[in-house]
Amino acid sequence: MGFQQRIDIIRAWLTVALTCVLAPFIFDKPASASDWIYTVRPGDTLWDVSGEYLQDFDLVEALQSLNGVEDPKRLQPGTRLRVPVHWLRVQPAPVRVLHVEGEAQLDNEARLASLTQGMELRAGDAVQTGPNATVTLLFADGSHMVLRANSRLEFDTLRAYGKTGMVDTRARLLRGRAESDVKPIREPAGRFEIWTPAAVSAVRGTQFRIAVDQQTKVTRAEVVEGKVGLTADGAQALLRAGVGNMTAVGAAPQPPRPLLPAPDVSALPDRIKETPFKFTIPRLAQASAYRMQISPAAQPAIVVYDQVLAAPELTSPELPSGKYRLKVRGIAADGLEGHDAEHDFKVKKSLANWPTVLLIVIGLVVAL
Repeated sequence: MGFQQRIDIIRAWLTVALTCVLAPFIFDKPASASDWIYTVRPGDTLWDVSGEYLQDFDLVEALQSLNGVEDPKRLQPGTRLRVPVHWLRVQPAPVRVLHVEGEAQLDNEARLASLTQGMELRAGDAVQTGPNATVTLLFADGSHMVLRANSRLEFDTLRAYGKTGMVDTRARLLRGRAESDVKPIREPAGRFEIWTPAAVSAVRGTQFRIAVDQQTKVTRAEVVEGKVGLTADGAQALLRAGVGNMTAVGAAPQPPRPLLPAPDVSALPDRIKETPFKFTIPRLAQASAYRMQISPAAQPAIVVYDQVLAAPELTSPELPSGKYRLKVRGIAADGLEGHDAEHDFKVKKSLANWPTVLLIVIGLVVAL
């Protein structure tokens, strides 16, 4: 190798090394996983953005330096500003009680009280449901949860990052069953986690159910839509739509297994004149029990009736005239609950005793 070739090689290596050293100062740094991205709108100034989203207005200079903004009064619409999550304003994000069916209690350090519709729940609060009770909860990001009978749910973290749409929700289900419809999680700080004695379920936006056996503390997870990340005993599992699994305390998650298919409800009537009414559907192969629920058709998250039955037969409660939605699913021998079948029906009661009423009215008229 000639002398000139050696010089060229040395120059090439020096160029690569110098580029690696200076690159962070020459090129824009990519957004880190802990940065929230704000897209500039027409008329925005850096002071507007800082006042709207930052926890301390004194961070405006740091924000300007981080994003290389020359004139804080003039921002080009469409520009993407990086904002470290730990700079964002944080505020409480209470959970609102949408509906209570049966007996349920609010439990915190200050008091033990009956849970009622419209209550706001905060970090540190706990909800306990009694036998045959259901509670429907609304989270700050629009997610819903239905807490079933004989359950206890404790809220560890309920906070929002200003007006970013990111909500951090962490709760512990100590016993019972919860069914959640979670809105898509906003990155990078959004979170929806449910901890149980056996596992942690991290949700990215999905419909899923989780249950804790009161005696064994075994956790059962069922994913209806989306995905759920499950962590237990140092092991991780990804549950996709249509599967469920079981996890014992101190053990890794069991392999996922398919959920039972939805039962056939095609023969059920669309109109009912009187309640109570007995719904009967064909038996589902491999189902050892059935869960049947009734909700107002316009508010399917609010459950007014919820029962587990050995046979696929449900005698409804007394219902006023209106439109309703029936949900039915099979329960496998291992306790995992399957896909829902849904059936909308209308209750339109007739005046069954109209002859008696008419005679009474005639009698009154004659008497007068």
